[in-house]
Amino acid sequence: MVVEVKVRDDERDVPSVRVNADGLTKIVDTRLLEERDADGVVEDADRVEVGVTDVDGGFVAWIVHNVVWRHGTQNDVGRARPSEAPPGVMMDASEHRVVTRLDTHDIDRITNVFERHLDVGLHHGAQLAVSVDGELVVDVAGGMTGPNGDATTPETPHVLFSCTKPYSGVAVHQLVEDGALAYDDRVVEHWPSFADDGTAKAEITLKQVLSHTAGIPYGEFDERPDAWGDWDAVVAAMEEIEPIYEPGERPAYHAFNYGWLVGELVRRASGQPIDEYIAEHVFEPLGMDDTSIGTDDPERVATLAGFDVFDRCRDPGEGLGIPASDSAATFNRADVKRAVIPAATGIGTARDMARFYACLANGGELNGTHILEPKTIERATRTHAETDDDGTLSRPARYGLGVWTGGLANDMFGTLSPESAFGHAGLGSVFGWGDPDLGVGFAYVTNGIREESYEHAARVNALADAVRLALAD
Repeated sequence: MVVEVKVRDDERDVPSVRVNADGLTKIVDTRLLEERDADGVVEDADRVEVGVTDVDGGFVAWIVHNVVWRHGTQNDVGRARPSEAPPGVMMDASEHRVVTRLDTHDIDRITNVFERHLDVGLHHGAQLAVSVDGELVVDVAGGMTGPNGDATTPETPHVLFSCTKPYSGVAVHQLVEDGALAYDDRVVEHWPSFADDGTAKAEITLKQVLSHTAGIPYGEFDERPDAWGDWDAVVAAMEEIEPIYEPGERPAYHAFNYGWLVGELVRRASGQPIDEYIAEHVFEPLGMDDTSIGTDDPERVATLAGFDVFDRCRDPGEGLGIPASDSAATFNRADVKRAVIPAATGIGTARDMARFYACLANGGELNGTHILEPKTIERATRTHAETDDDGTLSRPARYGLGVWTGGLANDMFGTLSPESAFGHAGLGSVFGWGDPDLGVGFAYVTNGIREESYEHAARVNALADAVRLALAD
């Protein structure tokens, strides 16, 4: 529901606003709310409080306590302290508009699903954040930071695994907009020692790297966590690796190599290490204060736990094939959490990730901060490569440029998601997505690694479905 709010200039000494919504006119002040239909008949009145703030010389007002709309269905604007806009409400000072589409009942129901996962032991701790139309409406955390940890808060940093990849991808998109890179450039044009002239490897393009069709999805370096923090070793490994598939021919998920390739391309095109570039050009502008690539303080990061695969009649043979306990042990290592792995060691929170996707879902701009052009996002978030049998994951996959796209039965954007949704998973523990049609940025972050073909997908989809259903009401 979109609600237009205008301060009554003749009564600025009384915090009073006129609200137009759904064909109704509502006069709101600290004493009462009058609701009139098109014929001017008063239907009901409720006591409310209103906050009025001076913004750049103009007045912006918001409803502070619950207001019940009794015309058609019941909706509720939300609650807040007088010093802040309420949950589910977005203020636009220039247009004096309030946007609210999830009421407190909706938010409670979504939170109950989140808490149920903790109650039944799917993970030790988790965070859930949902932005609607640019406003953070759900921001919850629960459980513990590990098997013997402290209470998880919305500020607790977690290992984001492959949810790091879209952050790295945005760096490439920005450099394309700046003219330093182009999607159809061959990697060797920027990194001559990457491949020998005349080889198939020399034909790999940036677009193929971003869409997981470069043909070098895995290699020996994947098994060397001791070297992941050595960027010279990274570069040498990528120069030595040979294609497994013909470049451009078969989609095959590049679990680590996506990040190594993107990271070196960003370094060569910008002159900055990728962690520094993303911090300056993505995280800092968007206010993602609790997110980084690698960390200087690994002790603050939530401890991962790997869970055994649940019992079922057969093994579908999907995924990376790495036991969850092994992955947890590797990424609990302090040296790995310190390492700059542009495909895997994003360290951050659900709140920051939801903000990132809210920005992309809104065409690259959020509350006055601009990181990408709408046409760039449209290109990046449409499907560029699709397969029924991914060469790494052995399951259907759709790839944009740096993101996954929705609409598949095995994805995690919701049980029946649209292809316009985009985002990424993080090794059986994390998922984030944006939906431009709904104006949603969603992030679910846990410290429990579960089997991805169904277990992780089921818990993520339960929450994604809850958000989608609440918005559809």
